[in-house]
Amino acid sequence: KAETLDAAVRRMLEEAAKDVFPKYHLAPIRPSMEAAAKFLEVDRLDRMTSDLDPLTLVLKTGGSPRVDMSKPVLAEVLPIFKQKVIESGTGRVQGSHLQEVFSAPPYGWTKDTVRYLFAALLRAGEIELHVPGVGSAVRTAGPHAAEAMKSTVAFGRIGLSVREGGRPSPEALDRAARRLEDLFGDDVLPLEESISAAVRRHIPDLLEKVGNLPDRLRLLGLAGEERARAVLSSAADLLKGDAGAAAAVLGSVECSLPDEVKWAGAVVDVLEDGAESDVLRAKSVLGSLTELERLFPGSAEGLLGEEEKVEAEDILSSERFHERLPD
Repeated sequence: KAETLDAAVRRMLEEAAKDVFPKYHLAPIRPSMEAAAKFLEVDRLDRMTSDLDPLTLVLKTGGSPRVDMSKPVLAEVLPIFKQKVIESGTGRVQGSHLQEVFSAPPYGWTKDTVRYLFAALLRAGEIELHVPGVGSAVRTAGPHAAEAMKSTVAFGRIGLSVREGGRPSPEALDRAARRLEDLFGDDVLPLEESISAAVRRHIPDLLEKVGNLPDRLRLLGLAGEERARAVLSSAADLLKGDAGAAAAVLGSVECSLPDEVKWAGAVVDVLEDGAESDVLRAKSVLGSLTELERLFPGSAEGLLGEEEKVEAEDILSSERFHERLPD
């Protein structure tokens, strides 16, 4: 019994809503439009606050913080999502369709709530995003993921699929983190998102530093142009999809990229430190000796020993010339 007509109507609507949306209670919230993007913008899960995680989906007690997949709402959403992926026949589901599914009975959740839940599934490593204009699948929280989740319209344009291949092993994560620390001197946690963030933080500076190395080597007539281009290509590939694949690549047992990056950086440092002019002078001397001998046979004899001449040419044709310049 209600005291007013308004109260009676609200009570009747609440009872009716329970029949129409029996699973609404799993996520009885009305988050802001920016909730999903802000959830993804938190750099570390142990820094997640309650206002950014209203359903307390992040578990912080014991061990590393993680998205708690035992939460009833996530345990409900993930199987439904996987079924929709199977039904699609394409391996992915459009974001707009998912918002319609979970906004309708038996759920009745707001579209902002739906995006927040899928942001949590992304951080849990259960799904990946396919964002138009991004070269590869987005698997970790980052700028592309936050942009894709920032609004109903943006989310509606993306495709979502079950993550392929699973997450890297703890051993792979540890190798990747150690390699990044060795390369850039930065503390990196052995967590997929921390590794991706470190790659996004450092690789653009690396690409800027060694970006013109292939052309410099070509113009100087030095070896290593193709090797330098390969380093640039591999490093740029790490950034694809918010660097979501960086942990798997850098964490593989056999990974030559860190050594290749060190080589490229060392060559640039040596060239910047005056080696470019040394190389040009050495090549000028060798060329002059050859030209002198061609014009006046025997006149260059004794100016530079044959053994020294061969060694100099060998150094200048080696990809390790930057280590052998003193010779």
